[in-house]
Amino acid sequence: LLDYAVDFSVKDFRQNIDNIGVIDMGYKIILNVANMLFIFILLYIAIKTILGEGGDIKKLLTNVIIVALLINFSLFMTKVIIDASNIVAMGFYNAVRTEVGKTQVEGNNTSEKLISIGSVSTAMMSGLRLQTMQPSADSEYVKEDPSKGLTHFNIAMNQFGGSALFLVSAFVFFSVAFLFIIRFIALLFYMLFSPIAFLGIISPELKEYSGKWWKGLQSQAIFAPAFLFIVYLISSIVNSGKLWEVVGGNQSSTFYEAFSSPSPKAFPIIMNYVILTALMVGGLIAAKKMASEGSGEMVKYADKARGWMQGIAGRNTLGRAAYLAGNSKYMAKIIDKSPIIGSVIKKRLDSVADVKFG
Repeated sequence: LLDYAVDFSVKDFRQNIDNIGVIDMGYKIILNVANMLFIFILLYIAIKTILGEGGDIKKLLTNVIIVALLINFSLFMTKVIIDASNIVAMGFYNAVRTEVGKTQVEGNNTSEKLISIGSVSTAMMSGLRLQTMQPSADSEYVKEDPSKGLTHFNIAMNQFGGSALFLVSAFVFFSVAFLFIIRFIALLFYMLFSPIAFLGIISPELKEYSGKWWKGLQSQAIFAPAFLFIVYLISSIVNSGKLWEVVGGNQSSTFYEAFSSPSPKAFPIIMNYVILTALMVGGLIAAKKMASEGSGEMVKYADKARGWMQGIAGRNTLGRAAYLAGNSKYMAKIIDKSPIIGSVIKKRLDSVADVKFG
């Protein structure tokens, strides 16, 4: 389930989104609703202007036009952020390599390593060594040797101890899988409601919702590469064998011995399990923490980027139009026929042309 969740929400994300096919259709519906909202806002501006209660109408009108332009690119920008996140995550995903055995080369006496690529569960199971919970076929515990007989207490300890370790591991694996599935579902909604990203420019009331949208998107985007980076570190520790040396383990140590034998020689395998499980849980917590804190910083950069784009769009639409109108031959004619009215209009157009729109 863990491997499937990671593959589904990261490795095959774009393919799954395209196959679902509802994103573009749903986005168009929400975009149409947003465009209807712009019509009502423009009517509101017109009525206030007619009644002489202009207030800060020029700023509101400018923001509405800027948002109307940017909102058409909201889905594209959302997909760019998600794709960038998944590309970084896939870099760490492909770096998670675990040796799972050896194979004989045909026509040769040499053998080659069998390497698992990208499997989070394989990397963890290789380090946890839960496979040794049952004795192997050549173990002394399955041979007919009276001196190796086990009491009912030994058998009970083995079963209860093994059940506890499997439950802990299953809970950790399921927690990670659940968060990756939630990430996929959340990103679907962020793409569908991507027009909300720029509505905050229009008014302070809408800014709260835009801020939550940006923070949520970036939190979900950062989570995948952050967690897979930590998994890559864990897999590197497992593959190096250094942790196994530090806890004092040897290749013959098994969980079956640890729970069934009174000898403490197999205790290192339990210590190895505890450390790796703690690293996995700690990695999960750290990834969520990095995502939540990182998203706060990303919102600041997003606001700067939004201001920069707003400035470019404003200067190249309203600003350029005002500049061309103020310096056209028609404006010259108006000034010649009516200097007072013409100078007032020219002054207003020049002030719009000089605005930075940031």
